[in-house]
Amino acid sequence: MKLTRTLLVLFSLFFVVTLHAQVQLSSKNKKAIKHHKEAQKQFENSNNEDAFKYNTKSIKADPNFIEAFMLQGYLYLAENKKEKAITSFENAIKINPQFFPGNLMELGALYYKTQQYKKAQDILGVYLKQHKPKGKIKQKAMYYYASSQFSIKAKQNPVPFVPENLGPKINSELRDYNPVMDVAQTTLTFTRTIPDQSPSGAREDIYSAFKSNSGWTKARSEGAPLNSELREGAPSLTSDGNTMILTICESFGNYGKGRNGLGSCDLFVSNLQNNRWSNPRNLGSTINSKYFDSQSSISSSGNEIYFSSSRPGGFGDKDIFVCQIKNGKLTTPKNLGFNINTAGSEEGVFIHADNNTLYFTSTGHPGIGGSDIFMSKRQADDSWGKPVNLGYPINTHEDEWGLTIDATGTYAYFASDREGGFGEMDIYKFPLPETLKPNPVTYLQGMVYDSESKIPVAASIELIELASKKTVFKSFAKKSNGEFFVCLPKGKDYALNVSEDGYLFHSENFTLTEGTKLKPYKKEVALEPIKVGVPVVLNNIFFDTDKYHLKPKSEAELDILHQFLVQNLALKIEISGHTDNKGGSAHNLILSEDRAKAVYDHLVKKGISSERLRFKGFGDTKPRESNDSAAGRAKNRRTEFMIID
Repeated sequence: MKLTRTLLVLFSLFFVVTLHAQVQLSSKNKKAIKHHKEAQKQFENSNNEDAFKYNTKSIKADPNFIEAFMLQGYLYLAENKKEKAITSFENAIKINPQFFPGNLMELGALYYKTQQYKKAQDILGVYLKQHKPKGKIKQKAMYYYASSQFSIKAKQNPVPFVPENLGPKINSELRDYNPVMDVAQTTLTFTRTIPDQSPSGAREDIYSAFKSNSGWTKARSEGAPLNSELREGAPSLTSDGNTMILTICESFGNYGKGRNGLGSCDLFVSNLQNNRWSNPRNLGSTINSKYFDSQSSISSSGNEIYFSSSRPGGFGDKDIFVCQIKNGKLTTPKNLGFNINTAGSEEGVFIHADNNTLYFTSTGHPGIGGSDIFMSKRQADDSWGKPVNLGYPINTHEDEWGLTIDATGTYAYFASDREGGFGEMDIYKFPLPETLKPNPVTYLQGMVYDSESKIPVAASIELIELASKKTVFKSFAKKSNGEFFVCLPKGKDYALNVSEDGYLFHSENFTLTEGTKLKPYKKEVALEPIKVGVPVVLNNIFFDTDKYHLKPKSEAELDILHQFLVQNLALKIEISGHTDNKGGSAHNLILSEDRAKAVYDHLVKKGISSERLRFKGFGDTKPRESNDSAAGRAKNRRTEFMIID
């Protein structure tokens, strides 16, 4: 890893502060002081060769000149010669460990960065205990101390998985990173740097590779209009694979033809049309700022966008935020909080399709070195739990970045610049251990069409988790074929509501247990045009056995019925209750009428005029199925509505 210019400036400023903080220099030798001051001047002007020359003279003139050894350490760091920098700081401390206690912290950090974790832990422990630093210096020392402790344990207890390089068809001699995979596991899309003449020396493009019987095809650029001569990368995909959110960064003062940006990097959206991505469109000022906004991940519901931003008000250099989509509009981004974000940088975020497991890259949580990948679970109160480091050798002393998980939850894909790769950064995979796996999910694939003409309908689709009453998916079926596609956690009860102007809405409930992760649970919905006399079953109205009080999980369905009546003010309906044949007919008649009245009362309370409503109980007189089976009786116990005028 090369030391950036920004870090050099910080080292330089830190060194100047160090000198000014001393009452007097550690040397009385005028010749040594003269050479040292000139060396410091050359270092601050980035003339490292001359700085080395003068500083060497300074040490020769006074071999006990502590500040000269300190400057020598920073000069070696500027050349990324950490071992020599360690020797320089060791010499400074050997002369007088009390002269400048901050040397202990710098040496401890270097021990950590060179994987000398026990030495780092020991010297940082002394520094924290004896010198009690404050503010950001304390924060920095505690980070390296905790990371050293963690690294010792992680190396002693490695996870039993060795990451596998995806090979030269995916990876190049350049930087390949930020992988994302489609649901079918047949397309791997990622970012690659391309050398150019820009100030940064490279642009970024989006590449894809495709699965064949013999493995991955050679990765190719997605081309225009997704890519340009500027910087596009960090793609994320919706569950159906038809929408991509990507990052575009300004270069040469612009974002490219037909594109406008707000900050150094912005989030853009592109749609797949006739197997071709559209020209990316900026997501706007609600989510983008004049700062760095990048590396998004879209929830399986399509209702949340997680991303990294350097905007003010966060906890560190870059924080992870979430932006919700309500009624087709983005809400103000919300910081994920101090459990996730730190004084370092949190990036490379990935929200799994279970909507409860978050993976991200961090330089601020205790780790093995560089940037590590972490996992956090959503808590009952909707906050995020304490992040878990994925462990060694998934994380190393180099940089690990941008994890994504395939549809089966079997393999994780990520980027690393560890030794042994094909280029500066490569994409790897490893089998997820049980402790790091997300919750099981499967996929629902549906189609909506007109019951009479069979023509596809671009209807509104809403899926609600009945237990929590949360809307987990809200979108529209495709206009071209009426299809919709969504990923959902398995084993939960869901309410499906489908509606479109001019049609009676469709509702049903199901437990998503059928289907496998790669063979979706399939459902067809035939919408009935609005007409008098057509009964509509309210499948998500619930009562306890032999009771007529509406259960709380009925609210979602009741809200949809209410909205239907608000949007169709001329309609009048009859609400009907039906039972199976268990119990006496007279009792069933009363029970069914009481249940129908419960729905009637709810709608009136919500503001629907009683003149537009009537209710009636039919008991067990109108069965839909035979009462000879439990399944038949369940279908006969129902609440319906019918347009009467």
